[in-house]
Amino acid sequence: MKKFFLPLLAILCLLVCACTSKGPRTVDMPQVAAADNRNLDVYQVSLSDSATTLKFHVKYQPGMWIKIAPESHIVAGGKTYALTGADSIVPGEELIMPQSGEAEFRLTFEPVPFDTESIDFTEGTPDGWNIWGINVGENATAQAPRLNKALPAEITGLDTTDIFAEPVMESAPTELRFHVLDYRPGYGKLKVLASSIAGYEEYTVELDEKGNGTISPDLSGTSNISTKLEALTVYFPGVFVAPGTPTDIYIDPAYAGDAILKNRPGGESISMINRTFDNGRYAALNRATGNVNLEIVTYGNPDFSWRMTPDEFTTALLGLRSNLLDSLASLNIPQPAKEYIAASIDADVLTTIVDARPTYYNSYYLDKQGNGAGIADSIKALPGPEQYARVAKTINVANPKLLAFSSYGNACQANWKECGVESSQPAEVGRFVKAYAKAKSGKLSEADLAGLAGASTPFYTNALKQRQETALKALEEIKAQLTPVPETDGDLFDAIVAPYKGKVVLVDLWNTWCGPCRAALAANEHLKTDELANEDIVWLYIADESSVLSDYAAMIPGIKGKHMLVNKEQIAKIRNRFNVDGIPYYILVDREGKATGHPDFRNHDKLVEGVKAAL
Repeated sequence: MKKFFLPLLAILCLLVCACTSKGPRTVDMPQVAAADNRNLDVYQVSLSDSATTLKFHVKYQPGMWIKIAPESHIVAGGKTYALTGADSIVPGEELIMPQSGEAEFRLTFEPVPFDTESIDFTEGTPDGWNIWGINVGENATAQAPRLNKALPAEITGLDTTDIFAEPVMESAPTELRFHVLDYRPGYGKLKVLASSIAGYEEYTVELDEKGNGTISPDLSGTSNISTKLEALTVYFPGVFVAPGTPTDIYIDPAYAGDAILKNRPGGESISMINRTFDNGRYAALNRATGNVNLEIVTYGNPDFSWRMTPDEFTTALLGLRSNLLDSLASLNIPQPAKEYIAASIDADVLTTIVDARPTYYNSYYLDKQGNGAGIADSIKALPGPEQYARVAKTINVANPKLLAFSSYGNACQANWKECGVESSQPAEVGRFVKAYAKAKSGKLSEADLAGLAGASTPFYTNALKQRQETALKALEEIKAQLTPVPETDGDLFDAIVAPYKGKVVLVDLWNTWCGPCRAALAANEHLKTDELANEDIVWLYIADESSVLSDYAAMIPGIKGKHMLVNKEQIAKIRNRFNVDGIPYYILVDREGKATGHPDFRNHDKLVEGVKAAL
C-alpha cells in the first residue's frame, strides 16, 4: 500500500501543476478594477518571456494632444516593471488626436512572471493616467461577482425581508465607518456626500492602508450617504442611514471596473450592479432597492422640450411618473421597498415641477447645439402655481415618506398651501431648509428659530441649533489659520495684496461647494513643491461665506498657502473689479503690484507658464 501511495501522490502533484501552471498568453479586453480617467483603456495584454505588452485605446477631442510619460511603468506583486518600448506613440512627445477622436498604441514593459494575476499601469507622475487591477489571470474578461469575497457574513447573509422604510426625524452625531474593499493607496481619500431634506454636507475621509476610515457627522434626518474615491471617475451608489445609528459602509471599487467594461464595444449588456453595502437600520431597504433604477430623468429626455407650454410639461411629467409606477408594480420586491421607491419618484416629480428651468434650458442647449443665445426670450413661460395644483391633485405632497429625500426639501420652497395642500408639513420643511442654509454659515437668527417654534415636531429647531453650534465651532477653530481681511476705505483687493509687494501673488477665488475648484486645487497642489517651488510666489486663496464652514475648516489644512474668508459684499467688490465669470478664477499680481484676471489659468499649463513669466 505504501509503495502504491507515493507514486500516485507524485502523479497527482504533476497533474495539478500541469493544470495550474501558466505560460505565454494574450488576454483581450481584460477586466479592470478601476481607473482615474475615462479616456484611456487597455484592450489587450500579452505576456511573454521577454516582455509584457499593453495595447491601449484612447478617446479624446480631435485635434487635441495626449502624452504618455517616459516614467510609465506597471506594478505586479508589489514589484515595478519599467517601460522598454512603444509603438504608435513616443513617450514624452505629443500625440495629436485624429478627427475620429480615437487612437491606439502599444507600450512594452519588462516581463512579469507568468503566474501574475493582476497588474497596475501608472504614468508615475502626479497628474498622470492610472489603470488599476488589470486582470491577466483566469476569468480575465468576466464581470466581477456581485458580492465581493471580502464582505463580512453580516452583509452577505443579510435578511432582506425585514425592511424598515420610515424616515427617522432626529438630529444626532452618527458614526460612519467606511471600508473600501481591495483598496489601493492610489485611490486616494474618500469623498462623502450626505444629503437629507436639510440639504447637502460634504466630508473627506482619510483612509488607512487597508482602506478603512471613520467620521462622525451630525445627520439631520434620514440621510443618503454617497461616496467617491478621490482618484476614480465614478460616484458609488448611496445608502440611506438613520441618524444616531452607527453604521459600517462597505464600498467595492468593482463598480468602477463595471463602468469601464460597459464603455467598451459591445459593453451595453454589462450591468452596473450596486456595490455599496451597509449594516445600518436601512440595510435591508438599501439592498432591496439598490439595483432598481426608476428615476425621473428629464435632462436629455426627448419627451421634454423647451418649446413645451407649462401645461404640456406638466402632462409629460405626470405621464413619466405613471410609467415608472407601472414598472415598479411589476417588480418582485417587498412592499415596503416599493413604497419607498414610489415616494422617491414623487419627490423628484415635485422638485422638477417647482424648478423646471434647468430642464427647459438643457433642452434648449441640446437643440441649439450648445448655443444659449436668445434663451431668455425663447422660453416664454415656466410651470407655476396652476401647474403645481395639478400635480398636488395626483401626489400626496404631505406624504411623511417624502421626508427621507433631499429633493423634497427643494420642492417645499413652493407655497403648496396656495395649491390646495392643507397639511403644514411642506411649509415647515420649506422654512427649515432656508434656515438650515443660514445655520451652516453660523448666521442663524432668533427670528429663524421663532418661525419653526410651533412646528409639528421639535426636530426642526433641534437640528438648526445643532448645525449652528457646529458651524460656530468650526469658525473658531480656523481663525488662527486665516489671514485677516484688511479694513480699508480704498480698493479692497489692493489692500489684500499690498503686504506681498515684490513677490508674485497667485490669487485663487474658490468655494467649498465648487466641484471644478476642488479638482483644480488637487491638480495644482503639487506645483508648490515641483515646477513652482519658489519662495517669491505667494499662493493666496479667497473663499466667501457661501462656503460651508465645516467643509472649509476640513479642507484648508491640506492647501498650502494663505487663506482668506470674505463676506458677500467683499467678494462682490473683487468680482466686479475683475469681471469674474465663474470659479475657480485666478488673479496674477506681479512684483510691482499690477493685478490681472486670468480665467485662462483654468488651463493647468497656462497657469504654470503665466506664473513663471511673472517671476
